[in-house]
Amino acid sequence: MRATRNAAGIAAWLLGRPLTEQDGVCAAEVALAEQRPGFVLPAVLADFYLTVGRQPAFMSSFQQFARPDQWTVSGDKIVFLEENQGVCYWAADARSKVYQATSLKAPEWHEEPVDLPEFLSP
Repeated sequence: MRATRNAAGIAAWLLGRPLTEQDGVCAAEVALAEQRPGFVLPAVLADFYLTVGRQPAFMSSFQQFARPDQWTVSGDKIVFLEENQGVCYWAADARSKVYQATSLKAPEWHEEPVDLPEFLSP
C-alpha cells in the first residue's frame, strides 16, 4: 500500500531512525483480535498497528490508541482510539471511514472529513 509506505517513511523520519519489527504489534496479536465476532478490521488500521503499534510516540501521546486486545465493536465500527480524558472516541468501519463519538454507552457516531489512511498519517 503506497499510503502505508509513505506513512512508515514519515514515522521513521519522526523517530530519527528506521522502523523495526519491535515498533509494531506482532501479526498474531492482530489476527487473534480479528477472530472476535462481528469484527471487520480495515487493512489500513491493521497495517498501522503492525508498523508502529508498540511505539509510544505514536500510540499514547495526547490520544490513546487501544491495544488490539482492547479493540471494541460498536455496530459496524471498530473503536480504536480514545482522547486522553475520555472526552471522545474514534472508530473505523470496513470501508476505512472514520467516525467520532463522545460516549460509548449510546454512541452517536459522526463521520470525520478524512478517511482512515489520512487520519492515521503522522
